[in-house]
Amino acid sequence: MEKLIRAKYIITDPRLREEGLLEDGAIYIKGSLIVEVGKFSELSDKYPDATRYGSDSCVALPGFIDAHNHGQGLTTFSLGIVDDCLETFMPYWPGRVEKSVNLVYFDALVSAARQIRSGVTTSMRHDARTLPSEAYKNETEAILKANHDSGLRFSYSIGITDKFGWIYGDNQKFTESLPAELRSEIAEIARQESQK
Repeated sequence: MEKLIRAKYIITDPRLREEGLLEDGAIYIKGSLIVEVGKFSELSDKYPDATRYGSDSCVALPGFIDAHNHGQGLTTFSLGIVDDCLETFMPYWPGRVEKSVNLVYFDALVSAARQIRSGVTTSMRHDARTLPSEAYKNETEAILKANHDSGLRFSYSIGITDKFGWIYGDNQKFTESLPAELRSEIAEIARQESQK
């Protein structure tokens, strides 16, 4: 499929400031490849059969890069997790509670769609899960499939936590520093995590 995208302004290279700005321009795309960028008047004559998009009131610019996201397409609240301070919220973080693979896929797909809608074309997703290995593998595969299916260019960073990782420091000292009513609750969560 041939496309000709018209824009009043095309930012070809933001580093060049005014020299990287093309006025009354067009982008000719064949398949998924940008073939040529130039003046709309010239490219519209050169590619008369291309499907036209945009107008002389649009701005076209390179896709944004999201260099750090956690891929939450659905809010934690919609997943049944009440937001709170990070430290008290961590035991219930989505990566610590096993979910259906379909929900994980849908969550990742919604996240990718939101990024694409906002102009992001490349993303780096960071993930930290403390699930049993089979569940971790299944959820990771669902996340990779969703991002691939969305068309978003992405890389995926797997975070691995092998200790009670709520703080940077000694876990025992942290637990001992808590008020008595929290200490037993945190100790039980830590015990459950150590059995995963």
